[in-house]
Amino acid sequence: TAKTVNNGNTVQVRHTASANFSTSVSSTLTIGGVIGAFTSTTQANDTTPIATLNVKDFGAVGDGETDDTTALKTAIIKAHNIGKNLYFPDGTYLYQSGMNAQGVRFIGQSKTGTIIKESSLINEHNLDGAENITFQNVKITDYGTSKSRIFRNCKFEVTLPVDSSFYLFYTGVYTYGADNEFTDCDFIFPHIYTALWIRKYDSVLIQNCTFNGNASGHNIRLELPNKRNAQVSILGNTITGGTTGIFIGSNREIAMEGGLIEGNTLHNQVEEAIAMDGFGNERGLVPVIANGPIDNVWNDKNGRVVIGMDQMLYRGDTIDAPSPISLRDDWTNFYFSFGEDSGLDGTIAKIQSFNADENTLTLDLKTPASTIKLGGDAGVQGGFFNWIVRGNTVTGTLGYNNTYGTAISIYLNVFGILVENNVVSD
Repeated sequence: TAKTVNNGNTVQVRHTASANFSTSVSSTLTIGGVIGAFTSTTQANDTTPIATLNVKDFGAVGDGETDDTTALKTAIIKAHNIGKNLYFPDGTYLYQSGMNAQGVRFIGQSKTGTIIKESSLINEHNLDGAENITFQNVKITDYGTSKSRIFRNCKFEVTLPVDSSFYLFYTGVYTYGADNEFTDCDFIFPHIYTALWIRKYDSVLIQNCTFNGNASGHNIRLELPNKRNAQVSILGNTITGGTTGIFIGSNREIAMEGGLIEGNTLHNQVEEAIAMDGFGNERGLVPVIANGPIDNVWNDKNGRVVIGMDQMLYRGDTIDAPSPISLRDDWTNFYFSFGEDSGLDGTIAKIQSFNADENTLTLDLKTPASTIKLGGDAGVQGGFFNWIVRGNTVTGTLGYNNTYGTAISIYLNVFGILVENNVVSD
């Protein structure tokens, strides 16, 4: 617009850049025959997330041909030392060595476009988590060095030829300890013993993931929590193939309390779609810790029940040795059960504390000691307590030679389990 400009006036120029990336826009201003030109080009956003280092700044190429091992090792060490995570722009990064990325998470640009690839399945890779990355021929193994382990929107797959005469390798993703989350991840492991194996955990969330087990053993396997009430949620996953879809193994070391298995779709497992089972190996399959008659009972000053009894160690189908309180120091990991002729038949209570000198167990139960009968049967129990198995869909569980196949198997020392609204069909 033409206007009069006098000497000493200030002229402001408003120049609007393009809304499109990499697009140039020009403007001109003419005063007294003098032309001024203004040009701008809108640059693409920096997609590197805050608090991360870009692996390409360390020489990683990501073209699927260049060996990026040295560059990624350098980037991992730097990220670990300064407490940052690593960002991977889309590309295929070849890595040919065991990866130790404790304390570092990998952030990819996209799950389909960002690939970390190994040429073999020999090496084990330790990292705390990742987002938006595909791992090809990469075994993730974490031995409990981190406080939490989070994988979101990742894919784990094997692209190598498969020899069906043996398991390609034992475990695809193995974590040990702490808090574990796997959300919106894909597990594609042909002929592997366990796709996702989690042990010694504080909490587990496996949600909206897909598992294609083919000729595998377990798709999901959990065992040995760090605490009795470790939270477990297995929600909305789709699991195809394998010997078992979801396997939760109880044990003789700690009770497993309060898990939720809900809204999963399972198809074509050979043995069991969902299995909650005793798992004790040479220590005895049945997770009964000890049994015996009640010898003495009273209430402590807080009204809790105190039990004295001559327990016998229980292994499998046999009672083979005395089990005094002094035998072990982990009694509070378990529950106490009242059996026949005890006056509280069928009652289950947490073990609050124990006294090795007095050979007694104090229960988290406030009831008059007079209601409990001396000589009645009682025991200390591992196993499953107060779990929910709800709203799952199971189809095509085959069984070996069509003689064995179970949709939902809940077996050995199960207390207070709610199984509802599950759908089972051929």
